[in-house]
Amino acid sequence: MRTYTSGPVNPANVPCNGCTLCCKGPGRVVLHPGLDDDITRYGTDIELIPDVGYALVKNKDNSCVYLVDDGDGKGHCGVWPNAPGVCRSFDCRDFARSKWQTLLDPSLRNPVMAKGRELLKDLGREP
Repeated sequence: MRTYTSGPVNPANVPCNGCTLCCKGPGRVVLHPGLDDDITRYGTDIELIPDVGYALVKNKDNSCVYLVDDGDGKGHCGVWPNAPGVCRSFDCRDFARSKWQTLLDPSLRNPVMAKGRELLKDLGREP
């Protein structure tokens, strides 16, 4: 799994094809100045989480406030390429290969893990 500690992030080369599973769910997108995340880019769509930092606000359905529904079951990021560093570098295939799946509550393992496994299987690299 790639880890970035400072400086600009190289975008992950993930064949999302409109998949937005990682933009939904219980997790929070925390902004990291070391990854070139400038909180002024996001206006009022951020909130301060005590002892954590600034994070993007979420919609009532737990989706990212910047997730744009294309109306066909697919979507895209409304602020790409200015999305936060963790979003630009996230690769569900790396997530599926990681040990995180053993740490997560079973209800959180899918569907992002499943999508990552599917993409790995397509490449002949099952986790």
